[in-house]
Amino acid sequence: PYTVIEGAFDLEEVVSSRDFNIETYNKDVELLKVDPRHKGPFYTKSTSLSSLTKSGNKVMNGDLYISIEGKSYPELVSLLQYIVSYRDEAFTEEELVESIYNDLLTKYEPNSLCVCAKYTRRNGVDVNCVRFSDLGSTEVAINILNKEVPNLKTSRQ
Repeated sequence: PYTVIEGAFDLEEVVSSRDFNIETYNKDVELLKVDPRHKGPFYTKSTSLSSLTKSGNKVMNGDLYISIEGKSYPELVSLLQYIVSYRDEAFTEEELVESIYNDLLTKYEPNSLCVCAKYTRRNGVDVNCVRFSDLGSTEVAINILNKEVPNLKTSRQ
């Protein structure tokens, strides 16, 4: 029932057939590579978002949505490795989204960027963080956080 974003794809599903390793579990922006073949807008969802709470004693899980429009785009395996590299880092939900947003902004210098995370509900509270560069980049957030659409959750949320 979520509004489908034209051209959006599931990151884990796309890279599942590729041969790669994930070995870094501390934030590493150097993992991000440019895909010289990708053209046009980039919309993806990842279910691999996980990090520690600020106190470091609990795990935060969620789904990450990214929209990029510009001249360069992430290579998919490197993007997944980068997202997973947050596993042993301690952030608030907002800090994590801000960190990812800033890293993508610095690396790819997009014309338009939106990073949205929907976290696992805790104590009945939904935490959905969004950071976007301009009103044109909000399509992902508008579709994901649409109040007119039932607020269904994935198994991780």
